[in-house]
Amino acid sequence: MFSNRTLPLLLIAYCLFAACKKETKSGSGGIILDQHLQLSVDSLCVQAANIITPNGDGMNDVFHVQCRNETGYSITIRNEADSVVFTSRNYTEDWNGIDATVNDSVPTAGRYHYSIDVTGTSGAQLSGNAEVYVVPEHTTPCFNSSVPPVFGDQFDPRICGITYPSNDVVCMW
Repeated sequence: MFSNRTLPLLLIAYCLFAACKKETKSGSGGIILDQHLQLSVDSLCVQAANIITPNGDGMNDVFHVQCRNETGYSITIRNEADSVVFTSRNYTEDWNGIDATVNDSVPTAGRYHYSIDVTGTSGAQLSGNAEVYVVPEHTTPCFNSSVPPVFGDQFDPRICGITYPSNDVVCMW
C-alpha cells in the first residue's frame, strides 16, 4: 500500500503535527499563565512580568514595568470584572497587587489585565496588552510548564539590560 519512502515520511509528518498540538490542563488547581510582555523598537524597550508574589519577602512583591529610553508612559491595570485597580503615568511607580474593589489593605490573588503605552526618545511608540497573575501565597499553586512564570527579576537581558535570577520557588507541572 505504501512505498518504503512514504511510510517514514507519513510518520515524520504525524509526529510534527502531534508535537504542535497545544496542551492544556485544567482542574488540578494549576495556574495557566500567559507570556510576559516584551516590546522593543529602536532603543526603546518595555518588559513586564506575568506574575508577582506580594508576600512580603522582598522578592517580586510588586508589579514593575522595566523601560529604557522612554519619554512618555501610561499603564492601566484592570481586574477580571474590568474595574480599574491601578493607573500611572510614571514607569517607576509600581503596583503592589492590591485591588481596592475587593480589599484595600492586602493583595488580591487573581489574573489582572493591563495595557501600556510608551513613547521613546526617538519618537517611537509601543503599545501592549498582557496579563499578570497575583499570587500572594506562592508555595502551593503550580504553573503550566508550557509558559513559565517570568518574574520581574528574570527579564531577558538582551531586551532591556542585565537582570538577576529569581529566588522564588514555584511548582511546575
